[in-house]
Amino acid sequence: VGVSSHYSQMVAGDTAKNLDELNEWLETLELRDVLKWCLSVPGIAQVTSFGASGMVMLHEIHETLEEKIPVVFVDTLHHFPETLEFVKHVKHRYELDLHEFHCSFADTQEEFEQIVNDSQLWLNDTATYDQFVKVEPLERGLDTLNVKAWISGRRRDQGGERKNMRIVEVDEIDGRLKINPLAFWTGSQVWEYLRTHKVSNNPLYNAGYKSIGDKMTTKPVAADADERSGRFYQIPEKTECGIHNRPKNWRELAQQRLAATC
Repeated sequence: VGVSSHYSQMVAGDTAKNLDELNEWLETLELRDVLKWCLSVPGIAQVTSFGASGMVMLHEIHETLEEKIPVVFVDTLHHFPETLEFVKHVKHRYELDLHEFHCSFADTQEEFEQIVNDSQLWLNDTATYDQFVKVEPLERGLDTLNVKAWISGRRRDQGGERKNMRIVEVDEIDGRLKINPLAFWTGSQVWEYLRTHKVSNNPLYNAGYKSIGDKMTTKPVAADADERSGRFYQIPEKTECGIHNRPKNWRELAQQRLAATC
């Protein structure tokens, strides 16, 4: 699929024109070929919370293409027990090269709440919460593994800030490539793939959850509800988890907030 020439052209110039051309080309490919291109990118890893979209790509890479890449999971310390058990199951099933990272100053939800002196930091200061339990652990993980590009499970049909995203983006803060191979897929395609290939999924989907995040900010929704309508329902203005829309000075802010909080 012309992998080498397209990738080398983009990284050589790193211009908007080259990125546009790369994305136009990737839009013409099937998912499998997009993932084959991803696997040619130096320093590639998959970042996932093992939701439905993430499982599509994980299965394609490890089962269909029979490749191995690092998989990064951020344990926010606030996941559902079912999610954590599912992560263990998938790690064993696919023999993953799994790397888990969590908050730098706490190992449990209880310890986290004690140190920040707030059992609802996620509600009272959502930006600080995101930086402590999501942004910093992920950035530390990517740095530790020397990741240059990472695969995300985001899709345009999830709406919000995702509706116009491209397959390949350059993170303005750390310069890494952020790749969204399923950008052009729909939720229906995701579930059709999982059924066809008999891919296991988080049991919470069978309990009415359509998108799964932290247990405090995730609820079951009606079958005909929007996919992400059960996420951040107490915070209507929030549409992203904090990883994809972090501020440029997030490290400085996190240090200041930690010093003030603790």
